[in-house]
Amino acid sequence: MDNAYRLALEWGIQFQELFDPLATLIAVDASADHERASYAGIIVHFRDGETKISTIGQVTRILTGPAYPELWAVNCAIRCARRDRHLPARKIIFTDCQHALACEMRVHEEIRWVSRRTPIIKRLHVEANRMRKSLPLMTPSSYRAVERQKDMAGQERGSKDVAIL
Repeated sequence: MDNAYRLALEWGIQFQELFDPLATLIAVDASADHERASYAGIIVHFRDGETKISTIGQVTRILTGPAYPELWAVNCAIRCARRDRHLPARKIIFTDCQHALACEMRVHEEIRWVSRRTPIIKRLHVEANRMRKSLPLMTPSSYRAVERQKDMAGQERGSKDVAIL
């Protein structure tokens, strides 16, 4: 079972108690380390009481730049949620880069701040970093090859599926 879905099963009830059940997205910074690929964020979908957590992408410092990997994570998460026609992003709950998020927001989207000290956020960061460290080293060319494979797989699945970058 994918780690993200295991997390969803384990923490689904806790997320619904901690956050608004109608929240469409939570973006968590799992910052890239200097040499390894990183899971850049985690999104949480609440649809009719169902919780789904998906990892968002693998990035390297080469691709994201050294300064704001967490900004990349949040912006990537927002774009991912907006592409899902069944679940438009109306509420964004995030744990980092509050000031930078404003450039990506739309009028109907609400921003809510959650402290990184919240116990479930701490656990989420620990798990994201554990997953990040288990990834193989990715070069820019291997990253592009992975992205091409994902694009082709996404086209085969059709537009009804939730996009997972």
